[in-house]
Amino acid sequence: MASSLEIFSDFVSEVSARATQQDAQQLACWAVNRLSNDVGFDCAWYGWAQLSAHDIEIYANSTLNL
Repeated sequence: MASSLEIFSDFVSEVSARATQQDAQQLACWAVNRLSNDVGFDCAWYGWAQLSAHDIEIYANSTLNL
C-alpha cells in the first residue's frame, strides 16, 4: 500500500502533467474527483481563483455531489 506522501506526490505530478492539456475547469473537476477517492470524501464545493488587492478572477467553481 502506498504511503500518504507517495499518493500526494503522484497527485501533484499528475496535476502538473494535466495542466498543459486541460483548462482550469476540467483540471479542477478531475482533481476533486481524484482527491475524493484518495482522501475519502463524498461531497464538496471547490473553486480555483486568483486573488489580488483589486480583483478576484475565478477560474473554476463547482460542486461534487451536493
